[in-house]
Amino acid sequence: MLFRSVVLEVEGEVVGFLFVDNLLTQRPITHEDMIELLPFTGQIVVAIRNARLIQKLSQAQEALISTERLRAVGELASGVAHNVNNILAAVLGYAELIQELPNVPPTVIQYAQTIEKAALDGANIVRRIQHFARKESKETRNLFDLDRKSTRLNSSHLVISYAV
Repeated sequence: MLFRSVVLEVEGEVVGFLFVDNLLTQRPITHEDMIELLPFTGQIVVAIRNARLIQKLSQAQEALISTERLRAVGELASGVAHNVNNILAAVLGYAELIQELPNVPPTVIQYAQTIEKAALDGANIVRRIQHFARKESKETRNLFDLDRKSTRLNSSHLVISYAV
C-alpha cells in the first residue's frame, strides 16, 4: 500500500485522521512503519486533548468568575437590604407612633399613613432583595477530572483513543 490512514480518537470520538503516503519513494507502507508512527500520532491526540482541556478549563474559569460575581452581588444586596430595613423600621415605628398620639390633626395622620404605606412597600422590596441574595448564594459549579488512555491497532489503520 502506498498510503495508510490513522484514525485519531479522543474519548471515543473521532477527532481527525492522519493520512500517510509514500508517493516520493513508491515504497509500500508496512505495518512496522505504522508502529513507528505511534508516538507521533499519540502526540497529535495529546495536543487535541490538551486543547480541549484548555477550552474546558477556560469555560470552568468563566463559570467560577460568574458565580463569584453573583455571590458578591448577593452579599452586597443582603447588606444593603439589612441597612435599609433598619431605616424602614425607624420610619415605620415613628409613623405608627404619630397615628397613636392624642390630638393629632387629620392631615398629619394622613401623612403618617402615607409614610407607613411607603415604609411597608419598601419593606416588601427589601424582602425581595433578601430572597434574591439567599438564592444567589446557594449557586454552585462542578469541575471535571482526567481519566486514562487506551490504544488499539488494526491492519490498515491505527486507532488511538484517549479518555479524559
